[in-house]
Amino acid sequence: MISAPVSYINFDSTQVARTTKKIAKAKKPVKYDRLNTLVWFVALPMGALLWVTFITWLVSIIF
Repeated sequence: MISAPVSYINFDSTQVARTTKKIAKAKKPVKYDRLNTLVWFVALPMGALLWVTFITWLVSIIF
């Protein structure tokens, strides 16, 4: 149970690093970079958590 979130976080951080490198190459404004980091570290984990909660709730009603 513990290993799954850890691997997810590791995958997430590598994605962030890749995306940040792409942005650095493209020489985008810092504002966009900050927004992107916010999306990766806040929106995605929250979204995943929301989906897990929703699916669990749905399953508990059906079964």
